[in-house]
Amino acid sequence: MTPNVDTSFPKSNETSIYTCITSTTKPATAIYWFENGRNITDMSSSTYDSNVSTSVLKYLPTVKHEGNLSCVAIYKYREHLISITKSANVVVQCSLPFLAIHFNSLP
Repeated sequence: MTPNVDTSFPKSNETSIYTCITSTTKPATAIYWFENGRNITDMSSSTYDSNVSTSVLKYLPTVKHEGNLSCVAIYKYREHLISITKSANVVVQCSLPFLAIHFNSLP
């Protein structure tokens, strides 16, 4: 998963991009995204090219919070399901309003 960090600091109301890429597999690997255990895969798009599965998550947090973002790749080999998970802690940052200081000139 990229960015490849233990903790990520996306900004509230700004889209952050996360990418999950598998090693070579045939058939394609299914890739799912979770935020604190809640499936958010519908916020991603996936491709399968040259036997590599790629999923791009456009993550748009709307409130300040801390949690966990996970990419789960599931590959079916014969009758077995193989699952690999990569996670990052997420600390959503709130944008601060622009602060302007005005000075009045005295006569």
